[in-house]
Amino acid sequence: MKKQNKIKTKIQFGGFYESIHSDSIDYKIDSYYEDGNYPEYHYDNIDYKKTNDSYIEDYCSKFESYILNEYKLNIDFENIGSNSPKFYNYSTDTIHCDVDKKQVQKLINYFNKYSKFLDYLKNETRYMSFYTYDQGINNKDNILIEYILEFLANQFNETFAYGEIEFDICLIKEDFKHQITMYKRG
Repeated sequence: MKKQNKIKTKIQFGGFYESIHSDSIDYKIDSYYEDGNYPEYHYDNIDYKKTNDSYIEDYCSKFESYILNEYKLNIDFENIGSNSPKFYNYSTDTIHCDVDKKQVQKLINYFNKYSKFLDYLKNETRYMSFYTYDQGINNKDNILIEYILEFLANQFNETFAYGEIEFDICLIKEDFKHQITMYKRG
């Protein structure tokens, strides 16, 4: 049996619900629609799942570059996709991906000694967490990589600028015509 060299993980990147990421997508939709040249780019005609997937592809690419530039650690996110909750009152969108085990171990080795991350982990495991600090730092259930990626995504998001992420606005129907229903008074 072949040994798996990848770890399945997720990135808590802030999600698409009322976030800098949704604002960036909305801004691009508005810029297309409001100039009058692209009436098909109406909110009712946007395929948000495909648009969000396009967004996270470039987000992950830029996130990889950020980690390399800031920490001199190379990481490659593979098999990238997104998970959206049915309701946003308990959680938000996440990016799921695979990461090479050797790259994960390098991240863990680095951040196990990084005081800002250790403070973050203590705070994140203090309240409303399924894991204690000791379980997190000891990597129970491979959870440490998720805490590290969330820590890094929070830092990366602080450097975020509109237009930095390149993505496609995907339409439901290419020939969409915005229709107005007229009601007769009787």
